[in-house]
Amino acid sequence: MTREEQAKAFTQLHEHLQSLIGKQLQIAEFITDREYDRHGTSSIYFTLTVKEINWRFSGFRLRIEGNNEELYEISPSISELKIEADTIEVVETLGISTINTPLKRKTSIKII
Repeated sequence: MTREEQAKAFTQLHEHLQSLIGKQLQIAEFITDREYDRHGTSSIYFTLTVKEINWRFSGFRLRIEGNNEELYEISPSISELKIEADTIEVVETLGISTINTPLKRKTSIKII
């Protein structure tokens, strides 16, 4: 994505997340420097009830804040964004890994 496309996707994501305040979400995060498989991917899963959607200007991130002090942030380095009725999938390019491949983080957000 170009920077302009990233900015548009980031704004679209922010607008959609605003509509999820008060909803319970399952967030799954996958970090890898290859395909998203069990051999080369680190993952984490958790749920939260959305309290607020905010911006963090230091380092510039979109923040999903939960009712119990949970916090999840997404950078504007979006390379893919898919928004459907009850799911959001965001892929961010974080940099280059030690094996010279793109290091990516995929976040899947599902309304539960």
